This record gives sequence, structure tokens and C-alpha cells, in this order.
Amino acid sequence: MKIEWKKIMKKISALTLMAGLFLSTTNLFMVYAANSSPATVSTDKPGYGYIKLTSGNLNVRQYATVNSNIVGSLPNHTNIMIVGEEGNFFKVQYSTSGYYGYVSKDYVTFEPQNSYLQVKDISGNLNMRDDVYLTSTILAKLPAKTYFAYINFLGGDYFHGVFANVDGYVAGEYVNWYFFYV
Repeated sequence: MKIEWKKIMKKISALTLMAGLFLSTTNLFMVYAANSSPATVSTDKPGYGYIKLTSGNLNVRQYATVNSNIVGSLPNHTNIMIVGEEGNFFKVQYSTSGYYGYVSKDYVTFEPQNSYLQVKDISGNLNMRDDVYLTSTILAKLPAKTYFAYINFLGGDYFHGVFANVDGYVAGEYVNWYFFYV
């Protein structure tokens, strides 16, 4: 049986080219991926969690201790950007103004993801909206190169993500999509 190496190499080249075109049009940067964990998240690789309370709001503390000053609060059923952990606390960005604090792990369900997002190096800010339409309400303005948590990809045009305490949608052409390294 004669192996036709030229045909095989042409097929491999064509597949490589198609994969490259796909990756360049979707802003997808492939690296060996594993799900995030509280130990792998950081300010430049954020994750997110979901606040679950029986009533009231969740206190955000200055330090990772129950005796620390309360610097803010978050409503029940809110997605929150997690950037680290310390003991029984998650470090969170609880405000789009860039404020960080700590919340008890007892009231936040960490949502493991295998990726995170970053605003491209654009002039101006990227609008995070309450829906995928240009007429939708702007919830937050994300500066260039800002990292934020990934929830899901909505086809070729939009990502659903969490920035601080804001859960919304951004246009895919303005973000880079990264996967966690193992």
C-alpha cells in the first residue's frame, strides 16, 4: 500500500489553516484548560460566585475575619466576581469602582469555570449591558485591559460575564477569551 504523503500533508495544512481562522475570528486563545477553583482565581484570572442567603444582604468585610469592619453589602441572588480566597473567605471585587473586600464562603457558591475574559486594548470603555442589544441598558463601563469573570459564550457575538457585582453582556469583538492554565 502506497502512502500518499502529499495528500495527507495538504489535508493537515488545510485543517490547521481552518482552525487558525476560527481561533482568530472568535478571539479564543487555547491553552490546556482546567476548571477554576478558589485557589486559581486572582485579579487577572477572576472567577465568580452566587450569593445564597435565607434573607437580607451579605456583608463585605475589610479583611478576612468576622471581626473586621463592614465596608459594603451585597443582595441575595447576586453574582459576584471572586479574585482570591483566604481561610473561610473569598476576596471579591464588590464595586465597579474597584473596591475589594471579603465575604464568607458559607454564603457564596463558587461557580467553577475554565476561562475568563479581558477587555481588549481599546480606546474608551466597553459597555456591559443588561441584554445583548445595543439599545439595552448599560450596567457598567469596563476600561481597556480589564479582567472579568466568564459565565458563558452566546454564539459569535456576545459573552455573558461578571464584573465586580454586575452581571451582564459584552460584545465579543472587544474581549479576549482566555482559559485557565493547569
